Amino acid sequence: MIDFQILENGETKYLSWVKLCKLTEMKPYMPSTWELLALKKHFAEKRGIPLDDVQVRMHGSAIL
Repeated sequence: MIDFQILENGETKYLSWVKLCKLTEMKPYMPSTWELLALKKHFAEKRGIPLDDVQVRMHGSAIL
């Protein structure tokens, strides 16, 4: 399971890959590392937070 952990204003939020696919009306698939990195950068830029405050996790362990 892949999810994004976003730390913003001292609050931790999670967004799963499956939920992100549902929100964008895509079928869930195994994303590439480059796609995950691009999404990590996008979330950080849109929220105006440091890149290190967005973590990509797989089965609970940080991978990016």
